Parts: sequence; structure tokens; C-alpha cells
Amino acid sequence: MSINDGEAGESSPLLRVDTASREGLDLTGRQTASYGQGKGRRPSHVVLSVEQRQEARRPYMRISFVPSCGELLILVVASAAAIANGLVPISFYYFFGSLVGELTDTGEEHTSASEADYAQAIIQHTSFNLFLMAIFAGVSAFIYRSLFTYAGECIVRRMRRSCFNALLTQEVAFFDHTEVGFMMARITEDGGSVRYLYSSTLATLFISFTQLFAGMAFSALLSWKLMLAMLALTPLLGVVMGADSWISLKLEDKRAAASARCLCVLEEVLSNMRIVHAFCQEAKERMRYAQSLWVVRNLNRTAALVWGTSAALMDFLIWGACAFSFFVGGHLVGSGELMFGDLVTVLGMMIFAMMGLSEGVGEFGELLKAFAAYKRIATLATRTPRARPSGTVRRPIKGEVRFDSVCFTYEERERPALSGVSFVVQPGNTLALVGRSGGGQSPILWLLGRFYGAGSGSITLDGGGLGGYGVQGVRPS
Repeated sequence: MSINDGEAGESSPLLRVDTASREGLDLTGRQTASYGQGKGRRPSHVVLSVEQRQEARRPYMRISFVPSCGELLILVVASAAAIANGLVPISFYYFFGSLVGELTDTGEEHTSASEADYAQAIIQHTSFNLFLMAIFAGVSAFIYRSLFTYAGECIVRRMRRSCFNALLTQEVAFFDHTEVGFMMARITEDGGSVRYLYSSTLATLFISFTQLFAGMAFSALLSWKLMLAMLALTPLLGVVMGADSWISLKLEDKRAAASARCLCVLEEVLSNMRIVHAFCQEAKERMRYAQSLWVVRNLNRTAALVWGTSAALMDFLIWGACAFSFFVGGHLVGSGELMFGDLVTVLGMMIFAMMGLSEGVGEFGELLKAFAAYKRIATLATRTPRARPSGTVRRPIKGEVRFDSVCFTYEERERPALSGVSFVVQPGNTLALVGRSGGGQSPILWLLGRFYGAGSGSITLDGGGLGGYGVQGVRPS
């Protein structure tokens, strides 16, 4: 039998599990000990609610990313309010265009009243409509902003819980090759991107595209020729948007990986600051962190150039279309095909439609960023652990442990930790593994507790395969 794991600092050759010293969360409602408490600190006592206690008893529960029925209802109401708010600018130009049309109309029906009194009455009527529109805009803005923010917080909270619960179920080998900064970036930074999607991006998209489609629809009713003039450069705009979206999606994945790497370096250095000072590694770590920031800086510079170029092209095409539509509108008014009031209405609506398109395109990058973040969180939260938390065997464990030609090698090492290990421990007996520090005692416990899986050979418990019990059936015993 040859055992070697290359570890250091193993001072006790006797393997013993002391279950009476376990600290952590007491499900009766109090936190009996806090991990990482410093000297002189009093342990904090947190009283949990009934719902929190139930969640604590289910630490391996997987949570769906799909919004619940209540959250879907909130999102539907918020979307309707955002759409209603998007109609406000279009309504403003409808009232304003009607006012201009009435004031410039010289028909016979206006000759019986003085021009000043008639203009005053029309303006007062328009101001009353605009006042009602202002109330409508304020109420709809409050509804969509508050509901989108609340729904986003609920969804992100569930996503973070799901991601954290999934991490609790992973085997130890997963944490050996996955950096802490990477996992923290998924929960914090990517969670923030998804929250911004619900609290801001969705509302802006609904409002922007409502302005776009509503403005186009009303403009088509008044003058389809003028509307077509506004849309003359739309094909070129679509090409620019497609290229910007494709490049942005590629850059976002690289930026997220570089940012996670920065967090990894930062977390590694801060958590081992004593070692850094003891071995005088300050200059080395300073350079390593600067290099990781330099990668982020280069990617951000590339993203800034791409987004700046696309924004310039899109704004030029949008406002160039507005200038062309003014030119066409002048010919339509001169030929008598369009009234001046209708020209003001159509141009105002189409300008807001193009502004909505511009704002929507500006938020499209945030939408892609949020989808990429959502995908990264889902990949981590839905990862299937190699060691199942619960097994199929339900009978009580007696304690017969058998290792038969077990071999094991850590993933990040080439030298085997265990090679051909065989022994039997009967119930009630104690096995002592005596050897030098780093001789391979710990890997036996890791394998027995299913923290790792054996490379070859077999490990049985009470005559059955160890995998049938699951980690929740083996470790407490």
C-alpha cells in the first residue's frame, strides 16, 4: 500500500471525527457561532423568521429562475404602465399639432368671433389636456418604475440564493479548480446586471419602442409619404445595430472573464496578507494586480471605441432621416397635399419615434449584457455535482468500511495521493493511520466523506457502494 498526498502540517495520525464540536447555524433560530469572528468579538444572535427557518432546513434546494405567477403579474402591470408612459410624448405632439392647425386655419367658421378670443379658448383647452396628460404621465411613471424595481429585486434575490445553494452542493474538487473571485463575480456583478435589466432597461425599452411604433402608426394615418421619408435610412440603421450587437456580445464575455480574474487576484491577496508580508511579496502582487487591471483596461478601451462608433453612426442616420423628412414635408405643404398643422404633428411624432429608437438601441447593449450575465449565473447554478447530496439507500449505517485497491490523484497534481489502498474497519472498531505528515491520511477521509471520488478501486459501506448513500447520508455518520 502506497499513500501520499503531498500535504503539510498534518500533526495527528489518529483520524477521529468529533461531532460534538460542530458549529454553525442552529435551526431553532439562533446563530451559535459566526465563521471568521475575530478575537474579542461577541457572537451575534440572529432571530430567524419561520420562512427563513424552513429555507435553512432545505440548504440544497434548487430554485427556478422563471418568475413566479405573482412576479409575472407585477411585470405585466409594469409593462402596461411603461407602454402608457411611452404614449405621452406622442399625445403631446397630437395636441400641439391640433393647436397649430386650429390657429392657422382661416376658415369661415372662425370669422364670427374675434381672433384673440378664439386663440385664447383653443390654448386654454389644449393646456387643460396637457395638464391631464401630466397627471397620467406621473402616475404611470410611478407604477412602472416601482414595480419593475420590486420585481427585479425579487428575481435577483432568488437567482443569488439558487446560485449559492448550488455551490453548497458541489464536490470539493470543484472548488479546487474554480477561483473564488469567479464565483463571487457571478453572484455580485452578474446579479447586479440582471437587476439593472429589470429596474431600468426593460422600462426604457418598452417606452422607447412604444414611441417608435405609435409615432409611426399615427404618422402613417396623417401622411404615409412623410413617414416613408423618415424610414428611408432604416436599412442602414439595422446593419449598424446588428454589427454593434454581435461585437458587444463577444466583448462582454471577455470583459466579464477579465473582471472575474481581477476579483480572484484581489481576494487571494487580501485573504493571505500575512503570507504576502512575511515573504515580502508586495511588489510581485502589486504587479500581478496591475496586469489584471491592464487587461480590463484594454478591453474597455476597445468596447468604448466600438460603442462610440456605433452610437455616432446611429445618431447620424436617425437625425439625418429627420432632416430629409423636413425637406420632403416642405414639398408636401407647398403642393397642398399636407396641412401645416398636420406637418407639425407628423414631424413631432416621428422625431419622438426616432428618439425612442435611439434610446432603445442605446439600451440594447445593456440587454445583451444582462442576458450574458444571466447565462453565466444559470450555468453555475444548474451545474450537476458529481456527488449526489441524497442517495437511494435508506437503511441505518452500521459502520463497516472497506477500501479495496483504491487509487486517487488530485486533479491539479500529477503524483498520486493514494495507490492500491486496501483495508477493512468493522463496526465499533477504531482505525489509526500512522505516518509522517503528508503521508496520505487526509485523502482517505476525503474519499470516505465523498468530498472526492476515487480514481479506481472500490469503497463500500456496510457491503454496499458508498455512492448509494449520498453525502447527506454519509457525512453526519
